[in-house]
Amino acid sequence: MPPPEATALARRQNLPLRRLDPDDDLASLVAEGGPAAVVWDAEGARPQEWSAVRRLHDHPALRHTPFLLYGPVSGPDLDRALRALRPPGLTAPAVVADPCAARREQWRRLLAGALPGRTVRTAADGAAALALIAEDAPCLLVVCRTLPDMDGFDVAEATHDGAERSDTPVLMVGDEGFTADDVRRAEPHPGMVFLGRGILTDAETAALLAAMARRAEPPSPSSPSSPQPSRARAPVRSALVYLEQHYRHRISRWQVARAAGVSEDHLSRLFHRELGVPLWEYLTRLRVQRAKERLRHSGDSVQTVARAVGFHDRAYFSRVFRKVTGVAPHAYREVP
Repeated sequence: MPPPEATALARRQNLPLRRLDPDDDLASLVAEGGPAAVVWDAEGARPQEWSAVRRLHDHPALRHTPFLLYGPVSGPDLDRALRALRPPGLTAPAVVADPCAARREQWRRLLAGALPGRTVRTAADGAAALALIAEDAPCLLVVCRTLPDMDGFDVAEATHDGAERSDTPVLMVGDEGFTADDVRRAEPHPGMVFLGRGILTDAETAALLAAMARRAEPPSPSSPSSPQPSRARAPVRSALVYLEQHYRHRISRWQVARAAGVSEDHLSRLFHRELGVPLWEYLTRLRVQRAKERLRHSGDSVQTVARAVGFHDRAYFSRVFRKVTGVAPHAYREVP
């Protein structure tokens, strides 16, 4: 409950009271006009509340917003009073950078299930994400390949903290595929995973996030050692880029393996372990995802769409499309 003084003040000023959850999307809150004032009672507050309050205090759009702080306050000013209230042992948050509010909420839900007990912070652009990372180094970063003000690699660079390499796990999500230059830029990030948007299900994505967080934890003396991420993930990134660039054509296992620089069997094991689905299943879903985009945004026939994304038999394409999406291609086009 808010302090009685704050409740009385809100009643006198005819202001509604909104209780902020630590995992609420502050970008959406500020975009809606922002609060008239911020009130926090630090007495008995949960440790996760401090992170949300700190972000409100540091947000540039709220620099002139009144801030009322109750509880065991010490320090000559508000900034140092908040620093003194930082809970000991506060766990590192997960950070999401995505310009779409609906997707940010989806990521928040997935991360809450995959990383229970962790605070999830979200940003609508790169500048806001960099501010979150500067405030508190994340345990995991989910970032769009392209943001309104910069690209996702610029945000990932902030996790280096002056080092040549970053051990922070980064899930780089692409709408339009990845390139060989992206593979090169990922080299200083051994914990970076590429993922095409819409390829994995929610359950598969949550499992991937949980696995990425686990792999970033220091190994216990009793646990067996695992391959170094930089050695295991680089071939997977190269294979994924090859699929993105050649999905329209017939592809063989040896072609993908040659592009990845490893044997066919080894690549199959690495790819499945990394993304949770077999390489060929990923390719099928990628083709269906690109077909969905063409069905929605072009007037091409189903036969033309099928050939454009790598299927050379319309009947087979329709069966695969229905299996992945639950509807036939022509029906998908008619869904509003």
